[in-house]
Amino acid sequence: MKRIAFLLFVVSMMAVSCKRQPGSTTACFNISKTPAKVNDTLYLLNCSLNYDKVRWFIPSYLYIDTVNRHLKFVPTGTGNMDVYLWVAMNDTTKQNMIKKTISVQ
Repeated sequence: MKRIAFLLFVVSMMAVSCKRQPGSTTACFNISKTPAKVNDTLYLLNCSLNYDKVRWFIPSYLYIDTVNRHLKFVPTGTGNMDVYLWVAMNDTTKQNMIKKTISVQ
């Protein structure tokens, strides 16, 4: 009985100490509608891999979001709207950014 308990302890310690190393951090997002129209609600769905931190940038609207994984946004003017998504691990050793341009009519 003591051997079984010891074996269970050793196996559980090995499982706890083995931490899976994530792959590379990859930024990715999909846009619900393109081209968009003024006052349409756009859903920007984050499909990034291996990240802990997220930051959305929409420079033409002076918009920055560091809280939400996905973003809901309503454009109020026409033209091309650049959207950036930056993702990183907590220690920022792995990070990646993607930019997409949305045409707003």
